[in-house]
Amino acid sequence: MIDGKSESFLRQGKPMAEWRNRSLVVKERFQDWDIFHKSVVLFFVLIFSAALARGVFVVEGGTYLVTEERIVSFDAEQIYPWIAESENRARWQAQVTEFLKFSGTDYELGSTRRAYYRRDGEEWFAFEQTNEIEANRKYKTVQQDDVQFEARSLEVTIEPMGNCSSKVVMTEVIFPNQYSDRYWAFLDKGAKSERLKVSLAALDRWLNTADLKCSPN
Repeated sequence: MIDGKSESFLRQGKPMAEWRNRSLVVKERFQDWDIFHKSVVLFFVLIFSAALARGVFVVEGGTYLVTEERIVSFDAEQIYPWIAESENRARWQAQVTEFLKFSGTDYELGSTRRAYYRRDGEEWFAFEQTNEIEANRKYKTVQQDDVQFEARSLEVTIEPMGNCSSKVVMTEVIFPNQYSDRYWAFLDKGAKSERLKVSLAALDRWLNTADLKCSPN
């Protein structure tokens, strides 16, 4: 005789057994696939996992960094005015046409200004503030750009390499305001990096055409 409890247990166990049998059938079928079909499935699994991981990363952060460097034939003391002074920066920083001062001097921490940009016929401006200064070594600003819908920081450091030789490093950290822009930001990273390369090359040209004297020993 089967009591009520035993009968109920058997009824509950039957669906579990059917589900387990189906799982085994699916597993056996997958094992029968050749390497090509397994590779295709694995490829799509990896793509989906990467997309999901990037989606989580973008929600949590979404900033991306570009950096470029160039060695120039001048001392840090000769280069720094070209890094810190607004008039000089507008000459070599790519896509920047002018800086309009709001408060403070170029060498003052917390000074503010408006940065005017031009790219592909489009013109706009962003609000900029100097938030880190180290004489003849580092100059860092932060910008809020409500036209390009992003916030960014730009840091330029000068590393002495010897007499009449210095390494100039530009580092830009960008945070697009819109989620979609943050998600696809990696597609535009090459253009951002190229802009820094162009800037450093222009800085080198201006330093060489300016009336700067540096005689290596």
